[in-house]
Amino acid sequence: MRRRAIDRAIDRASARAHALARTCVLAATLATGCAPGATRAPATRASAPSARLTSQDLLRRLGYADTARLVIIHADDMAMTPGVTRATVAALARGTVSSASILAPPVYLWESASLVPPGSDWDLGVHLALTSETASMRWLSAAGRRRARSLAEPDDRLPLALPPRLRLSDLERELRAQVARVRAAGYTPTHLDSHQGALLFSGPERFEVLRRVARAECLPIPVPESYFERFPYLAGALDDGQVPVANLVSIEPTITPEKWSGFYQWVFEHLQPGVTVLIVHLGEDSESERALFRDHVEYDAAWRVRDNTVVSGGALRALAQQHGARIVTWREVAKAARICMAPANP
Repeated sequence: MRRRAIDRAIDRASARAHALARTCVLAATLATGCAPGATRAPATRASAPSARLTSQDLLRRLGYADTARLVIIHADDMAMTPGVTRATVAALARGTVSSASILAPPVYLWESASLVPPGSDWDLGVHLALTSETASMRWLSAAGRRRARSLAEPDDRLPLALPPRLRLSDLERELRAQVARVRAAGYTPTHLDSHQGALLFSGPERFEVLRRVARAECLPIPVPESYFERFPYLAGALDDGQVPVANLVSIEPTITPEKWSGFYQWVFEHLQPGVTVLIVHLGEDSESERALFRDHVEYDAAWRVRDNTVVSGGALRALAQQHGARIVTWREVAKAARICMAPANP
């Protein structure tokens, strides 16, 4: 009943959130998250920067030397399953990760909201998803078939694969609705990111949709310099006032269990100056979790438990200290951004 009531409020919450986002300046964003009830400031449209920022520019804006190495230890996929949510909440509570992001389409969003302590200042973003995870994890579209006909299926679920004739306008409605759903569940997002990299590495058209939503919501997105050569369109987001991160790193399924710890040792040994987003995937290996992940050949429950074992023991924080890297949050990085502006195409 509670979920249905919140879902009915999403359209209203979405309209309020977008209107407020267009009237917040950056200072208000950082102080209040552009949440309902935030102090409003005169609407402003940021002018394009005279030069795109580099990782070194970002470090200087944050008060660090050009050679500083900062790391966001980021847990993906909160609300994917109950076990993923519990493991992520535990890591945030212990401080073994500095950031996480929440999926809006799964039904477990509502459960995850109840696990976050009232008044928590945890760094939490929206993990924007374009498709359902697997046949055993079918997710409801946040926008619904009525508003995103070329994306949502007749039963209002997200497809397992994107349709060939997906309209970008429908994609944008879905992304905006997902942000609104997370806000309606009681969260104040600190950033936006993309499930499975589907909005970053699938061509300029989808990335442009992410840019528009980020501008409208006054929120940072990952803009990784390490991928500019392969995906040059990513650099275009720097013209929106977004800031670059040096790299996005996540363990691959080719890493065997006995080499898990060695991979993270290698990551910290090879950190570049700037901000690295180190993505981890946490979870539990129970019978119910294995059932939910049964369609995953590689990224299964056991895979997540290996990451959880490394994280929960504090190994990543220890490696950061050992190698002179400072752990930061998306909220801190956002202080250098200049993205709170009216959208280019309201």
